[in-house]
Amino acid sequence: MRLHSKPLNERHRLVSPTNAVLYFLPTMEKNIHSRKHRVESKRREVIESAIANVEAVAEGRIDPYEGWQKVCGIFQNNAGLGLLELKPFVQIEGIHPNSTLSVTEELRDTIRRNAARFLAGRRC
Repeated sequence: MRLHSKPLNERHRLVSPTNAVLYFLPTMEKNIHSRKHRVESKRREVIESAIANVEAVAEGRIDPYEGWQKVCGIFQNNAGLGLLELKPFVQIEGIHPNSTLSVTEELRDTIRRNAARFLAGRRC
């Protein structure tokens, strides 16, 4: 919303609720988007962020376990967006993202392989 040019005491001299609505309507911004477009945009941004992390894991730029945890966090924090595309990378058989586990080289290798498989599946 734009800042008002009238002093506060003049803005509050409105007589009826109808006048209040008419007074404030012209000051509203015009860039109101539909909910569908906002959700699609948010979903696209979240998926791009997650895929960037998966690519970093596959290329060895970040620790595989930390990258997997980041993607799991993105997946869980945005569950309402229905990010089923990320499920193949997030789910590792026998491992839950919030469980206690020892981070071994075997786990890191599994995550790297999953990242490579996930990215290969997306390119097809």
